[in-house]
Amino acid sequence: MKINYLWILLAGVFCQSCATLSKEECHSADWQMIGFEDGSQGHHSQRIGAHREACAEHGVTPNMEHYLLGHKKGLGNYCNFRNGLLLGERGGSYNGVCPAPLDQEFRKGYRDGKALYAMQQELQAIENDYQTTLQEINEMETELGQKKEMIIAQSTGATLRRELLAQIPELESAIAYREDTLEHLTHQRNRVQRRYNQARSNAGLN
Repeated sequence: MKINYLWILLAGVFCQSCATLSKEECHSADWQMIGFEDGSQGHHSQRIGAHREACAEHGVTPNMEHYLLGHKKGLGNYCNFRNGLLLGERGGSYNGVCPAPLDQEFRKGYRDGKALYAMQQELQAIENDYQTTLQEINEMETELGQKKEMIIAQSTGATLRRELLAQIPELESAIAYREDTLEHLTHQRNRVQRRYNQARSNAGLN
């Protein structure tokens, strides 16, 4: 019985945390304003279903007519080029909420934003490769230093010293290759960064 009670309690807490509106908000709701706020944030009008569910246990039924009126006005604020641009740039998904007269302009901004997002991802991939290569260089240089110390150590036998001497050029070559890779990645990162900055500037974001 105690276990069942605990599950019921946890379920109640979970539902409360998921509710779109509190008891007080349901009873004092201005459904046109709620619709306006949802529309202004790019939520679909179907979100009223979540409001209905949240308020049902408090005996409150949303006013659908008022909600849709406010939602339509809210979309008028949301559905523009800049909001489409910002949504795309942060990698968000467009749910097609904008009505036909405004959808085209929003989608144009969204496409431009997705291009910015793709450049952000490209920059991040370059940075990841740069850091990985830099770490490899540091590890190899540490190994190189250790081998050189062993070569000059009096305790190192002749056979081992010859083996170590043979390994040095290969290790130095591997380090030089990665240093060239770092230089290439730096140039690549700078090129993409310039394109990204220019694209943001063209979009009026800088």
